[in-house]
Amino acid sequence: MARRGACRAQSKSRFRRCKISQRRTAQETPPPLKQVVVLADAAEDLEAARDFYNGHEPGVGEYCIDSLLTDIESLGHLSGIHPLHFDFHRMLASRFPFGIYYQEVGDETQVFAVLDLRRNPNWIRTELGKRAE
Repeated sequence: MARRGACRAQSKSRFRRCKISQRRTAQETPPPLKQVVVLADAAEDLEAARDFYNGHEPGVGEYCIDSLLTDIESLGHLSGIHPLHFDFHRMLASRFPFGIYYQEVGDETQVFAVLDLRRNPNWIRTELGKRAE
């Protein structure tokens, strides 16, 4: 029982004591953004996505493109943290069922493909294999 009371006393004082070196200072700068490059095949994928959604309802294709480009721009901060699929990092799009496949090359992030994830996984693997060459 004495131990329990001692822990409470320690836990109360522990919150009051905080080493300044453990806190993040405002002077620390975030790491620089990586340059994101959308390759020609990925740009064609974006055009195909826009055409597909505009075929269903006008204006939705533009919304799709805006959403996907926002996700691609976020790769400047987030590149490299996504799991590997078929030798590419795959980021899932936030609003539409697309995967953004990219690789880190030097100090830049190259987007190789933006593919509809409703497709057959074997087709996706084949398509990415063609683009990796």
